Amino acid sequence: MPHSTIKRSYSVEPNGFDYTAAWVLAEFHFRNLPANVRDLLERVRVECSDLSQNRDLDMPWPKDSDLRERFEEIPAEILAKAAYWIHGFGHWSPLPCIGAHYGGATWKFSNYADQILTAKLGIKRNRRGNDRGWTLAVHEGEIRLQWSDPDSWTWNPVGPATMGTFKRVSRIIEETPSSAMFELSRINGDRYEKIEEVMNSAKTEETPSEEVKIFHNTEGKPIPAGSPVWFPWEFEVSELDEAQDENATLRAELRKALLKLDEAETAAKKLHDSLLGARVVHLKLARRIAGMED
Repeated sequence: MPHSTIKRSYSVEPNGFDYTAAWVLAEFHFRNLPANVRDLLERVRVECSDLSQNRDLDMPWPKDSDLRERFEEIPAEILAKAAYWIHGFGHWSPLPCIGAHYGGATWKFSNYADQILTAKLGIKRNRRGNDRGWTLAVHEGEIRLQWSDPDSWTWNPVGPATMGTFKRVSRIIEETPSSAMFELSRINGDRYEKIEEVMNSAKTEETPSEEVKIFHNTEGKPIPAGSPVWFPWEFEVSELDEAQDENATLRAELRKALLKLDEAETAAKKLHDSLLGARVVHLKLARRIAGMED
């Protein structure tokens, strides 16, 4: 892949994550998704705009719609990838216009995809980690390997939510069952060292979140401006800076226009009040003249 040096003027968060750089990568994957998947995102935006999460934190499906059937038709390999990158495309975007257009549709798409992928794999929709020992969950198109005991709960993404990942991870935790893990001491750290070892062995390079890790600074400090980053194509974030500046200019012009509109409305109200006052005076004068004529 070609090498690019990008500017980081406003995008690095205090936790060391470069949102703009991550979004550039997400946007690349988003553009390369099949057209029918991007069409599904648009349907979610339109059909699910008034829907919000259930108490179990999942999205309800719209009534009198074949949306769920259309999601089920997407192969798991594509749907898992779409769930992650569409979520990132919306969540990491530095451009207000994307958030304004999609609203929460990118997150909703990811949640719908997770529901379908979970059902295809036969995984319990266990979002809160209440079960003890090893469990699996699907989140943003990835399988998460989770561990829970009375003293802790932890998880790690280990691969895309496909049958291949599911079988591989299931085999790994069968070799290190929960019962054997509970026999390890938590006091001296043996159990948690083993948890970390198993989770690391279960990971695959195909995991999208592993691809995004290059945009994290593990020391929690801002990544130096101009740090080299590998992208699938040449890109300068200065283009995003220009878009931000243009957006800010348009918003400033809109504010000026609204102020002028407020001023015009105020002037119109004063004129209206003056006309009412003049009408009252005119009516009084008319009555007085009429009385004189009588």
